[in-house]
Amino acid sequence: MTTLRTPALSVAVLLSLASCTDDDITAPDVVAPPEDVAQEETTEPPPTCPPSPAVAGSVRARSLDCAEDLPTGPLVAARVGDLVLENDRVRFVVRAGAEGHAVLGFTGSGLVDVVRLGTDGAQRGHDPLREFVTTAAFHLVLPDSVKVASDGADLVARVVAEGALVALPTIASVLPFPEPPVRVRLEYTLAPDSPVLEITTTLFPDKGEEGVSVALADLVLWGGEVRRFVPGLGQWDLPEGAVVNVVGVTPMRPGSDVPACATGSAMGREMLNLTVIRGFLYDGLEVPKDGASVTRLLAVGDDVAQAMALVRDRLGETSTTVSGTVAGAGPQTVIEALDGAGNPIARCAVDDKGAFECRVPESTGALAPGWIGDGAGGPGGAGQTNRAASVGPGADLQLKAPDHATLTVSVADGNGAGAPFRITAQRVDPDLDLRRRLVSAGAEQSFLLPPGAWDVFVHRGPEHALHHAAILLEAGKTQTIAVVLPRVVDTAGWAAVDLHVHSEDSPDSEEPLDQRIALAIADGLDAIVISNHDFVSDIADGPLAEGPLIVRRGLEVSTVGLGHFNVWPWAVDPAVSGNGAPRWFGTELDELFDLLHGDEATVVQCNHPRFASGYAAFFDALNLGPQTATDTVRCDALEVINGTAHKDTEQVMSEWLELSARGARIAATGTSDSHGLKDAIGNPRTYVFVGDGPITPTAIDDGIRAGRTLATAGVFLTVQLKDGAQTAGIGDTLTSTEATVTATITVAAPDWLTLGELSVWAGPQVVQTLDVSALEVEAGARKASFEVTISVANTPFVVVSHGPTAPGPGTHAPGWAVTSPVWLSKP
Repeated sequence: MTTLRTPALSVAVLLSLASCTDDDITAPDVVAPPEDVAQEETTEPPPTCPPSPAVAGSVRARSLDCAEDLPTGPLVAARVGDLVLENDRVRFVVRAGAEGHAVLGFTGSGLVDVVRLGTDGAQRGHDPLREFVTTAAFHLVLPDSVKVASDGADLVARVVAEGALVALPTIASVLPFPEPPVRVRLEYTLAPDSPVLEITTTLFPDKGEEGVSVALADLVLWGGEVRRFVPGLGQWDLPEGAVVNVVGVTPMRPGSDVPACATGSAMGREMLNLTVIRGFLYDGLEVPKDGASVTRLLAVGDDVAQAMALVRDRLGETSTTVSGTVAGAGPQTVIEALDGAGNPIARCAVDDKGAFECRVPESTGALAPGWIGDGAGGPGGAGQTNRAASVGPGADLQLKAPDHATLTVSVADGNGAGAPFRITAQRVDPDLDLRRRLVSAGAEQSFLLPPGAWDVFVHRGPEHALHHAAILLEAGKTQTIAVVLPRVVDTAGWAAVDLHVHSEDSPDSEEPLDQRIALAIADGLDAIVISNHDFVSDIADGPLAEGPLIVRRGLEVSTVGLGHFNVWPWAVDPAVSGNGAPRWFGTELDELFDLLHGDEATVVQCNHPRFASGYAAFFDALNLGPQTATDTVRCDALEVINGTAHKDTEQVMSEWLELSARGARIAATGTSDSHGLKDAIGNPRTYVFVGDGPITPTAIDDGIRAGRTLATAGVFLTVQLKDGAQTAGIGDTLTSTEATVTATITVAAPDWLTLGELSVWAGPQVVQTLDVSALEVEAGARKASFEVTISVANTPFVVVSHGPTAPGPGTHAPGWAVTSPVWLSKP
């Protein structure tokens, strides 16, 4: 017997699930359900689209035939021609074409949308699912056909996809699993009045080989509105290898309009921890002559306890119903079912009157009312549930919500106008490490926090003052803080941008796009680039209608062997997986740069060129050294400071300086590479000089290409060279007949950042070091100006700031700042 058991994959490889199939893939045959009665075209009007909603007791499978028939919402992936299974409660959409959706290289036949329906047949809330795909030895199904096998007339709706397997080149290039000699049939089945979809995968021997053992795995990508909920483990500590048969996903924002869901299977499966992608690896499946099947269930519920109970019911497991009321309940209140060891095994919703009725496992030993979120629509920092004392399960229980306090914060700028802000709050308790990161895109907001003593820092980026308050929050009471955060660092003429921001469209981010935008606004940015891994988020490339923030549509091209690259702007193409992401697989370096630079308007940034893991590091792939030709490094910009890879900053900076000294003109950038709430957007950031004109996408891109940039984790630096009446700033060239010129260097930072020293570089050498650690504070900032004499023979001219390694409360990265060069030449 041939065994094709899949070995464990490294996290690095699994995070790079971003490959593609061959370009000559043809679309499978998509077959709509047959008409019940053939009619003459001249006597029967065309069917209406969308059709009337399904009624109670009915179910159907059909094609989505018009745009008005598609689900709606930020994560909806359905296209005209896809197939839907629906009854009066739910709609499930199966991708009918050859291309998948959420990850570059996914093929068709996966599940792409899950939505609830109201009593009027209209959609309730939004879709939480990005994509559910099945793999065999980490090969994908390339369907020959995706068709309606049963349209529901017999009270069974079924969609069937069949095909051979095709490798994911990204994984195949690192762990080249042999292609399993099997064919695959996927069946999606829905019954009337049921919110549970049955997904059956059947493997058949192919190529005359029987008795093979194949490792079947599901890859499931959920949206940022939900978090996994594993019974006994809760939401956060989800180790790889945990054996689970039922897993839930639950909304994490109070009042969320996405449904809870649950998946389960009777067959043993291990959890694959791929950060936000949660995979399930099944026991090796032996494939006899007549095939072998695995069935999974996907349930949609009003809360995660209900969704998991629906799955348990189908698996023959028993649940019990608990009910009662919670005194002091609010919109954020939940009930958690705990096992005998106090571990959460289910979570139930509480209505606006404090009542609850939920189904929990029979193993439930206690119920604990708690609350989630921050009380303002956000996830609430660490995201942990704050529980009250627990009681045993039963009916008509009278519970009490845990105590909470309200913190109301209002912020104004130095001119009295309201200003957005963010908060870092640390509980003052030596026995409790409790931290909250809170965000407001407006000037005033109220948040819920556990009672107790707190250190609260209110801030809005390194251009502004920071406010610290030591407060004592009392249960049931509101503490109000009015804060003024004036601008203390003048950055006129410069746009503050973050060129590397992830959201829920990345496999390794869980943050909804609106929360990303709110955080960018709160940190005082002018623009951000949404750069998800091999996925082009469908956003407008330009200013938001409701605010000043410029949001750019880009992506992070995440190759396995050549490194990672941000490109923007980039067009959306929903007809292919990755929403139009460039198909980089199989390219050599020059071919890749040709692909990325294909549009003259596109900016290419080489990301974290050195990275501790190595797999995403461009300089590692290039084997960068003095022998490397500068014209092979075809980047418009280089992440000299990356918030995730900041430990590599010193090495990257020295290598970039060496490239610059050899004539490479690549702008230095600083980016947050933010994936979650703990990684503040805008820290580090890039300042781009745009002059006196308006801050526009074009002005920002032109400034980057011209090298008019400052990469920084907080310190603001400017440089100007002067020779008589001639001057040149960052990115400019000064042509001089003199042997030396004068450089004027200015440094500024808010008083809450600790300065260190400035290194003055002329060519590849440090020519002077300036100690700025003891600058006096004036008007909330430390500022200074220095003049340095520079030899014209040494070019380029660069200034570097390096502060202490321990960041302050308003930043999480060490205090690096690096100017792009000012260039010197002789006539």
